[in-house]
Amino acid sequence: MLAPVFDSLMSLCENALGRQVVVGSAVALSEDETMLLGLLDGSMQRCTCIDCMNETAASLDCAISSTQIMIGTPTYPSNMVQ
Repeated sequence: MLAPVFDSLMSLCENALGRQVVVGSAVALSEDETMLLGLLDGSMQRCTCIDCMNETAASLDCAISSTQIMIGTPTYPSNMVQ
């Protein structure tokens, strides 16, 4: 059930970044993976991590919130587009 949620999140994140997400190794996470985890746990704000057009940002914010809901973590309104 979570596969479509994460597929959407990853696609929108790549769209916002303008490139593919960099994947780390079995030993260490990449900066992109660390950022995504921070966006999901609320320790990082999208507006400080990814600079993109407002429309793209709004879509990514929705994907982050949807993923948080689906995995049972609280959403943080301060992460949203201003």
